Amino acid sequence: MRCSTVQFASSPSHQKQRYAKSSNDALSEVLAHDFGPKGVRVNTVHVGATFTETTTSNPMFEEWKNEFSEKIPLRRFAEANEIANAIVFLASDMASYITGIVLKCDGGMSW
Repeated sequence: MRCSTVQFASSPSHQKQRYAKSSNDALSEVLAHDFGPKGVRVNTVHVGATFTETTTSNPMFEEWKNEFSEKIPLRRFAEANEIANAIVFLASDMASYITGIVLKCDGGMSW
């Protein structure tokens, strides 16, 4: 499952999104428990700020990027391939004993 890191935001304006996104983590754990005996692994990846066509086409992107990057411990947005690498890892045999986890792929922003 792919989710957003908005559920870790403390802003009151994000409350409804936080509740909705948090349920994805619970669903992932339940599915991992229920389908694990059948050899099915279920994990969740929370994605932080990422360079995409949608984000970079926003007229306010440069201003927003500079302000937002200061809040990210790694001080930058993720490249799409960095998110993909995390997902590919979890789907690979290298993660064959990993199920029911939440992986935050957000440059340390939501810790």
